[in-house]
Amino acid sequence: MSLPLSRRRLLTAGGAGLVLAGLSDPFRAGPALAAVTTADLVVYGATSGGLAAAITMRRLGRTAVVVEPTGHVGGLSTAGLGATDTGVQASIGGLAAEFYRRVYVKYHGGTLTPTSPLRMTFEPHVAADVFADLGRALPIG
Repeated sequence: MSLPLSRRRLLTAGGAGLVLAGLSDPFRAGPALAAVTTADLVVYGATSGGLAAAITMRRLGRTAVVVEPTGHVGGLSTAGLGATDTGVQASIGGLAAEFYRRVYVKYHGGTLTPTSPLRMTFEPHVAADVFADLGRALPIG
């Protein structure tokens, strides 16, 4: 499906996998929206939660499409909120913990492992890089 993009396509993982599209004007996109895309999950809004839902769906072998009308990807994490409110790091798990481990690796180098430390403070561009890496790490198909 070809949509008029106001920003570059991010997190593309083959076929109808995970596609981020920023429509310059979603209400005036015209015939381009007449094309049909089938997906198991459609997320409207490329916030951290929306991206996490789509990434999780792809990891489960299903298809997901994320549509972001503004072109901004990553929500507050890539818009400047670079400190996570947490009292106990051990309470953070799953994809969120992987995100913070990937942030740590971005700053300190090394190899990402399930036991890499979590880094809970980060700059917006680092969060954007981590989301892009998560998209590239998805299975193709």
